[in-house]
Amino acid sequence: MYLPMLQLGDTVRAGMGVVQIPDLKNWEVTARIAEADRGHLPWATSATITTVALPEHPVSGKVINLGGTTGSP
Repeated sequence: MYLPMLQLGDTVRAGMGVVQIPDLKNWEVTARIAEADRGHLPWATSATITTVALPEHPVSGKVINLGGTTGSP
């Protein structure tokens, strides 16, 4: 789908596509967690993700991977 490059002050009409929101069921989120907090975040923990664009529609998820850490233990 082609979406026009709109700028502040442009006029849009009813039915005109101006934004495309992807399916939120298959999103993958990457978060940076402090090393001290990583030990308190077990695998498969439930999570609630809130996006900047749609703060009134939080999305449920779960932790599926805990990457490696760096630094002193």
